[in-house]
Order: sequence, then structure tokens, then C-alpha cells
Amino acid sequence: MSDEPKVSMDLKIIILGNSGTGKTTLCKKWTGEERESIKPTIVSEYSTKIFPYNDKNYRIQLWDIGGQDKSTAIAKVFSKDSHGCILVSDVNNNQSLEDSIGWKSTIEDDCKFVDGEKIPFLLLRNKIDTIKSEKEKESLEKETKIFSEENEFDLYGLTSALEDINVQESINSFVEHIINRLNQYLSKGKIISDRDTIKIRRNSGIRRKKLDKKCC
Repeated sequence: MSDEPKVSMDLKIIILGNSGTGKTTLCKKWTGEERESIKPTIVSEYSTKIFPYNDKNYRIQLWDIGGQDKSTAIAKVFSKDSHGCILVSDVNNNQSLEDSIGWKSTIEDDCKFVDGEKIPFLLLRNKIDTIKSEKEKESLEKETKIFSEENEFDLYGLTSALEDINVQESINSFVEHIINRLNQYLSKGKIISDRDTIKIRRNSGIRRKKLDKKCC
């Protein structure tokens, strides 16, 4: 008999951003599947985590989409049936922050939440451990808040995947936000179909890739 708890629903979250921003390390840190060294993701891979919330268990599929070529076509393919999107930038690279707007626009055009509206977005500015000045951290916090509001992100956070700073808190809050929005939809008497709660199947045609060696 399996020891895995009963799961109420499968939820899919994609994580996007430029190469080198630390997406894969963030995924592995949150799911607890981290390895000593990680290499850049070529196309995509997923990790899963059972997330207990309000007496129910949710299986979260966190899909790490490669960002080397900024391919909107690849992002669109893997965003299908997603319930949320995490956009990651590097606090030391303002271009990666600006590029997050393009990534967000790409997903918004083709991916809708189960209620027909835009899916939720979380903005993470990663590698905060490289910022030593408290004054600079405070400035980054204010800057990120303004950027997030102006570009209609649902939530934002400053993180360090390397040192596990604010990773659990930020992603946990985002997952709870998604679940609460789903529950609001269900409270209106709506029904969520199998299509809206995508499940991982052995012969789905999408392979899980092993991680090793090097990265952010």
C-alpha cells in the first residue's frame, strides 16, 4: 500500500525567466529535490510536492521551463493548463527583470485560469544573498513592490535559492493564493474538469530529465 497521502487535486505551476536567474535551484529548493550541482535546463522538467492546505492535500507540479533562447513557442507549449506562473529575475541583472514582462505577456496571451481570467503570477527577484547592504535591500524591496504593482503581478518576493532565503515563504504564499482562487470559483457551484487539473501520466510523451552538474 502506498504511503502517499490522498490528493484532492493536481495543480500545475510553470516557472520562467532568463537563463542563469536560478529557476532550477529555486524549484529544487522548494520541493526538497536539490542536488549538489545543477546544470541549465535545456527545454523543461518538472518536480512535484504534496502541499497540505486547509485539511486537504494538493499535488503541485512545478514545471521548470528552459530560458536559454527566450523561446515564446516553447513557453506557450508548456504553459498549457497551468494554474499559475512564477517569473524569476536576477537582482544583479536589471535586464532579466525587464524581460520578465515579455515572458508574462507571452503566457497571458494563451493561458487562462479555470475561471477564464488571467492565471496568477508571482515575481521573484533571486540572488538576494549577493546584496549585503541593508539599505540596498530596502531599496530593492520598494522597487520590486512598485514594479510588481505596475505590471500586475499577484505577488512578489526577494529570494536566495542558494541560501534558501524566503523561497518557502514566497512559493507557499503563491500556492495558497492559487488554491483560494480555485475555491472561490468552486464556491459558485462550478465544476473543475480533468482537463483543468492536469495529471502526470507515464506515457504522456513528456519525460522528466535528470539534473546534475553546475548552475545558479
